[in-house]
Amino acid sequence: MKKKILLIAMLFMVTLLTGCGSKEKVVIYTSMEEERNQKLSEMVKKEFPELNVVVQYMATGNSAAKIKNEGAKVEADIVLDLETAHMKDVQDNFADLSNFDTSSYLDGVNTSNNYLTWVKYTMNLIIDNKYFKEHNLSAPKTYEDLLKPEYKDLIAMPDPKTSGTGYGFYLNAVNIMGEDKAIEYFKKLKSNLREYTTSGSGPTNLLKQGEIAIAMGMTAQGVEAINAGYDFSIVELETGSPYNTTSCGIIKGRETNENVKKVFNWLIKDFGKYDKENYMPDKILKDQKNKMKNYPENLKDANISKDDEYKKIVKNIDFEELDDDIAVPKSLNANLRLYQKIGFKWLKSLDEYGLGGILADDMGLGKTVQLLALILDNKERDKNTKPSIVVSPSSLTLNWQAEINKFASSLKVEVIHGCVEERSKQISEINNYDVVITSYDLLKRDIDFYKEENIEFKYIIADEAQYIKNNNTQNSKAIKEINAKTKFALTGTPIENSLSELWSIFDFIMPRIFV
Repeated sequence: MKKKILLIAMLFMVTLLTGCGSKEKVVIYTSMEEERNQKLSEMVKKEFPELNVVVQYMATGNSAAKIKNEGAKVEADIVLDLETAHMKDVQDNFADLSNFDTSSYLDGVNTSNNYLTWVKYTMNLIIDNKYFKEHNLSAPKTYEDLLKPEYKDLIAMPDPKTSGTGYGFYLNAVNIMGEDKAIEYFKKLKSNLREYTTSGSGPTNLLKQGEIAIAMGMTAQGVEAINAGYDFSIVELETGSPYNTTSCGIIKGRETNENVKKVFNWLIKDFGKYDKENYMPDKILKDQKNKMKNYPENLKDANISKDDEYKKIVKNIDFEELDDDIAVPKSLNANLRLYQKIGFKWLKSLDEYGLGGILADDMGLGKTVQLLALILDNKERDKNTKPSIVVSPSSLTLNWQAEINKFASSLKVEVIHGCVEERSKQISEINNYDVVITSYDLLKRDIDFYKEENIEFKYIIADEAQYIKNNNTQNSKAIKEINAKTKFALTGTPIENSLSELWSIFDFIMPRIFV
């Protein structure tokens, strides 16, 4: 009997080992938006049930950084939707695709052997029809029109330093006006701008919130807003629609793997066509059909041929002149100084690209209020956002609570304290709050509670981050186990003794990049 039981147990183990665990893993890094990634996950599972295909979102900047730093050791096998400018910088890490069949593409779309064009996306003006009707305004048709005094504080555009969409508008202007005149033009335009946003989606989001009337944004996002019920219109400039592209490829060395090739071919030929037709209708395939309702027909490509001029114009335009007009959250009970506004904008830029960072202002310069501005801004833009957690020395937890009550009173805040049972109950109710505060000491005691509840935070903020300067301490190990979308460290002393201390903090902010 014992032998039979042992045999059955052994057979059961063999079954487990030859089941799901034996499926070969293919990892896809994708910079696409959530809805597109969800659809990809659904379709790839149905198409390849024999494989463990992992679809992992990776912001463009983060993806490029990982590929550049990790090279052939990067986890990804395939990379999708990486902005082409970033792809050019890391193309040596990608396999040669010169033998790939590109006959389905329109002529001139693909220009490199190391990657293929994924999507093309155009940019246009998106206007609020209701505002224009109420104020008897006519829609702008040219760049010069945007300088009209009646549009003052009604326009938002992406910052070309951080956004490919902003890049497209600037590059188009250089081609139309020449470099010198384009520089002068944008110096004039800044007086009419409500805000430079850090991402291409920023202007459309501001338009949806009613903070502006004219968004210089992506056509597809404007149409999505229209289809969602917003009374907007897409207005193409007389000189045409600026555009940008994203690309895809196989990490060098993975092209010999038959399963990786199989998945990549399906992505290009099947899902890729679906994605373009339903989410990014600007045509790059010969047989591509537009399936997005209300997407404008016959858009004219603007001239963006002088690619080399981009760096010059960005270098020569004084973007900092606009920083004094940075829009801070309406619910922030504080008047930020200029350097604090710049700090807030920098934090916001990092967040929008899926990156964390270290705010290393000296003591008394307002690191706390800059982070509170970021949390408030995120809540104003996304009512369903996840809670954030602040980890600080024990002596500062109540100070954080007081600062939140003073500067950001609209935030629901909870300080984790009390006995084990009380803390466990508080942690189980974290989703009822906007911000929770705990100490390094309590976090390492309670880490299992956080893991059991499977809590995902929007932000984790490590205050006095020198507390995690030693990578081998329990403080460092515990905070690095917290699941958060974006991580920030606050410290006036990022390095006290050696560079290894800075490395430990960066390992918290962007794990596995700084190896």
